[in-house]
Amino acid sequence: MLSLLYQEPETGPKVNCLKDLNLDQIVTTLCLSKEVCDYVLSVLEQPLQNPDNLIYRQDICQDFYTNPDLFRELTEICRNYTLVKPEWDRLMAGMRSKGSRMQAESNNLDFIRDTIAALETNALYCGKIAAFPEELLEVLNKYPIKSKGLIKIKGFCETRLNDQEYIRLRELAQEFSEVAPMIDKGCEISVDISENLYGAASHLIKLKLHQDENEKRQSLFRTLFGRSEEQPESEAGVQITIDKTIRVELVTLINEAMKEISGLFVIIARKIYSDFVNLADELWLYRFALRLKRVYDRLGVPYCFPKIMPADEDVFECFELYDLFLLVRDYTGKFAVRNVVPNDIHLSGDRIGLLVQGDNSSGKTTFLRAIGTAQLLAQAGLPTASRTAITSIRRKILAQFSGEDSLAVGDSAGRFETEVMEVAEIIRQLEPYSLVLFNETFQTTAFAEAAPAVYDILDVISTAKVKWIFVTHLLELYERFSASDNNVLFLKTSSDPETRYKLVPMQLTSSARNKVE
Repeated sequence: MLSLLYQEPETGPKVNCLKDLNLDQIVTTLCLSKEVCDYVLSVLEQPLQNPDNLIYRQDICQDFYTNPDLFRELTEICRNYTLVKPEWDRLMAGMRSKGSRMQAESNNLDFIRDTIAALETNALYCGKIAAFPEELLEVLNKYPIKSKGLIKIKGFCETRLNDQEYIRLRELAQEFSEVAPMIDKGCEISVDISENLYGAASHLIKLKLHQDENEKRQSLFRTLFGRSEEQPESEAGVQITIDKTIRVELVTLINEAMKEISGLFVIIARKIYSDFVNLADELWLYRFALRLKRVYDRLGVPYCFPKIMPADEDVFECFELYDLFLLVRDYTGKFAVRNVVPNDIHLSGDRIGLLVQGDNSSGKTTFLRAIGTAQLLAQAGLPTASRTAITSIRRKILAQFSGEDSLAVGDSAGRFETEVMEVAEIIRQLEPYSLVLFNETFQTTAFAEAAPAVYDILDVISTAKVKWIFVTHLLELYERFSASDNNVLFLKTSSDPETRYKLVPMQLTSSARNKVE
């Protein structure tokens, strides 16, 4: 089965933080229908683990960025292709089926007419399905594609269209789409067994039409069903007489032969249909990618396809990283404000995490959300809202965001217990080279032990070869990590009105260090 999303099949762990990062709102805003939204979110929630698959998507995306009309044409023909089979199924469901011998005896002509109608319909739709590679190739040949994925699909179409068995299949589908006139002229139909037709053991149908005058024979169709009032004669002038019993038996044999041929068209068509059927849905992800580009272009925001590194490189670096949620909100507003502030991030080497401190509404949660969103977009093969980006593949992306909005006012005890369970679940799921995001975890003032508890948790998970980012207002955390041997970067939101929402390195005073020691 061909794919626009996967060079190689893979199934990695799912993430549960799309809602925390507001990615569900981003996708809903940029996509047109619930069906498209659900599909895009299903792709985002399963980050790629294979670097080859990531580059595969990035390159296809760049082909569509360079050739937007290519995307439009592919979307149209692939969507039409997915409609062929449902339309075929509806037609077949509406046809009468008369399969018993008694029905054949009672009304020979109606009996075989049903079979002929089914055969013609199955041949017609088999022909439509078999013609799709030619339509697809015609579109792909119009554009200078460079991605391995689109080139692979193009090569597949060329191979299929040059296959002699496939060529014969299309010819047969065309011939059997009008069975009644063909039989009325006179013909011989035989069925041979082929060991292989694109991986499925099927029959090949051989058809010989008697179109030459010297070869034209008496119409068996007229003889069996009395289409002519004149008595048919053979070329030697010998009159043919068929009694009722023989006629019924011949009709039954012909009917069974045509039913077998009809069934073969169905088997073959279903097999070749599946090769292309997923393309229409997979194009939805690239529609989302084109919408992202529209946001970036309209707001004048730089974007890039991150450089993908192996997991053991353990790196996440972005220069001028923007929060996509704020960008989309700005994009959909009546007037674009263009006041989203970018930040830089460098998390690599032996640096285990970032502590981000700031007042409420100072941009620290926005910074955290931007990092998580960028990582998920990168592992979906999509462009990030940053000037440059380098990121390793993360086995898991885990998040704990404060749940205060969902709890009753003053219910600090309930909030604390919920957060304890969520953090315990994160620890249970940890794997090396994961990314963990904490937003105001254990911030309730009802528990004085919050800072020591957070420090112990972060100290423990740091031994698991993970990277973490913790947004907090607990200054004691800074003091504790400053006194430890852990390599942690301390950031704080700027207090300067001119640089609002900018994060700057935080320097602890010696008195703060001594307080912990």
